Amino acid sequence: MKAVSQGAMIVASCVLGSRILGIIREMVFARLIGAGAEKSAYDLAFLLPDTLNSLVSTGYLSITFLPIFSAYLLAGHEKKAWRFFSNTLLVLGGLLSLCCLIAWIFAEPLLKLLVQSHPEPQLLSQAVFLCRIILPAQVFFFMGAILTAIQHSRQRFFIPAFSGIVYNLFIIAGGVLGAKWGVTGFAWGVFLGALCGNGLLQVFGAQIPFKNLRFSFNVFDPDLHRYVLLTLPLMLSLGAVFSLEFTYRSFGFQDGADQVALLGYAYRLAFAGVGILGYSAGVASYPQLVKWAQEKQHKLMGQLIWRGYQKILMIALLLMLMLSTAALPLVRLLLERGAFTFNDSLAVAHYLQVYAWILPLMSAQALVLRGWYARQQFWRPSLFQTSIFILSLPLYHFMIPRWGTLFIPLLGVTTTFIQLCVLSYPWMRPPYQDSQKDKAIFLFRLLLCILLGWSVHLLLIKTLVEPLMINNHPSLAYLIFLVMLVSLLHLVSQLIFWKATGLSQDWQGNLLPSRIKNKWTELVKKIRGHQ
Repeated sequence: MKAVSQGAMIVASCVLGSRILGIIREMVFARLIGAGAEKSAYDLAFLLPDTLNSLVSTGYLSITFLPIFSAYLLAGHEKKAWRFFSNTLLVLGGLLSLCCLIAWIFAEPLLKLLVQSHPEPQLLSQAVFLCRIILPAQVFFFMGAILTAIQHSRQRFFIPAFSGIVYNLFIIAGGVLGAKWGVTGFAWGVFLGALCGNGLLQVFGAQIPFKNLRFSFNVFDPDLHRYVLLTLPLMLSLGAVFSLEFTYRSFGFQDGADQVALLGYAYRLAFAGVGILGYSAGVASYPQLVKWAQEKQHKLMGQLIWRGYQKILMIALLLMLMLSTAALPLVRLLLERGAFTFNDSLAVAHYLQVYAWILPLMSAQALVLRGWYARQQFWRPSLFQTSIFILSLPLYHFMIPRWGTLFIPLLGVTTTFIQLCVLSYPWMRPPYQDSQKDKAIFLFRLLLCILLGWSVHLLLIKTLVEPLMINNHPSLAYLIFLVMLVSLLHLVSQLIFWKATGLSQDWQGNLLPSRIKNKWTELVKKIRGHQ
């Protein structure tokens, strides 16, 4: 448990730094590029690379690689472990490179196939050009995922988590230094950021024993076949991250060329908090979950996931309320300068109020999925997620022409909620949990707090935020004050609601580390003794 907490702290700190840089990146984008067709072309350029990334399951390669690699190390077969690493990297890396080359050649027809709305020909042409710059970065993402797994097997989290910081720094530098080339500078930053952050830096962090390493290229290797079979369901999985990003890029041109850019700004502002909570907890807990899964310690797995689940939901729902209420002043504070206008702020804030709900949903889902993967059960969660996404596609086609692009985040949040419920249900039952009563009580109390918090949200919107809509030139100090005031009011009101509903008992009893809890108990006793 201690190793998990320390790992989570390291990952959370680095992810926090990466998310802050990600917000700065969006601020630079807003100032230099704005929210017009050029920014939409840049967002569209990622549609093909991200689809390829999802098909080869780059984001989850470390999850399927880690159990096989760790099993060899635990058995004392270090040479076999490194041979498996070498063969996986060379065979699958070569295959991915070939796929990137084919996608590079046929980028235009493939993008047309993926886009469900109809962007202008000039915008599509620019997206194809940018796509060809970004595509080779997928090879370095793949290499980084494998090297990350090696470091996680040694309980080393800092350098893998630091890759996001390097990646964002290069994108920002590319945009600023290449400002005269517009979004092309940002695209080259993506490529160089992947090369340095996910490639070279991870080679250094993995500390590969090159002197004793024998390079292997064997497509018939049984371990490689086992690895591919484990990864296959993840390759076919269309999870929340992919579905949310695919739908706004693919369907977003329905209401104009700038809507993809506006949706993109809102989604990335909302997604900034997901990594800090869900990703950090999921990554740091995964090695421990793998160990307990191999030892068949089902109760310990269930306890770790449930405690993380409670932490994430309580904190993330509070942050969601803050973000949803403060959407307009926050967008104006962060983005409204240079080429980014007041009308752009209104549109992004409108979308952000909906996308804010992904913060608790995706954060909790990231942790729950690690539990499934630790048990090497990949097909069931993949089928759940993919089926829900595919069943939602006809709704996008049918509803967007009638409701407009606001339906994109609405349906995206709904499908993410359904995915979370389906994925979480088995973890709330035996053999992982002894009793469901306390789980139901916690969720009921949480629902009450959400409803009460939403009433506070509506009140704050009416009294504090709506007047800002007619003030075209608020000062930065006023915007900062308003964001802080809204956040403080939500924090105080939620603490009151937690106390009134009994949810604070779950916080003190289950979520605080024992050392802090004991000190708090001693302090309360001393105060009562003086009285």
